[in-house]
Parts: sequence; C-alpha cells; structure tokens
Amino acid sequence: MVHQEGLTDNSYHGADFEGWIVSAGNGTITAEDGKMSELWSARYSIIRKCCRLLENMDKAYFVDEPEREKIRGEAIILRVYYHWELMRYLWVGRRHSYC
Repeated sequence: MVHQEGLTDNSYHGADFEGWIVSAGNGTITAEDGKMSELWSARYSIIRKCCRLLENMDKAYFVDEPEREKIRGEAIILRVYYHWELMRYLWVGRRHSYC
C-alpha cells in the first residue's frame, strides 16, 4: 500500500523503497512503472471479484437471508473502498479537495 507520507520530505530522501517513491514524489511515475502497475492490478482484481459476487448473489443458496444482504453490503463497501484507493493513486501530488 502506498502511504502518502512516503511522498513527503520525511520519507522522500530517507526511505526510497525500490526507487519508486522518488519518481512518485517528483511526478515522473507512470502507469507502466512496476509498482504502480502492481497496485492497480491488485485493486482491480478485488473490484472484479466484488462485481462477480454481486452479479451472482441471487444464484447462490443462503439459509439465512439477512446473511445474503450482509455479504452484499460488504461487497459493495469493498468495491467502493478499492475504487477510492485507485482515485487516490491517480491524484497523488495533485491539489484536489476530495476529503
């Protein structure tokens, strides 16, 4: 997970993990960089799994209907969370008010 603190002066000069913190901090990192590609792939994989679960929820047998709704809600929240994570990585270093 990318920690935004890693893009500040606190880590920029002292803890450059595999050389990608510097490129993220100075704005030269791209989607083709290995670390960002890994981050994006991992998040999209989870989003895809959540979507597939939601698409097939009604086909599954549940003894307890409230359990189905609980799992549906958790999948929706996880999907939203990982979309949020992708948005944060896209806007690293930009001055947007999204909080």
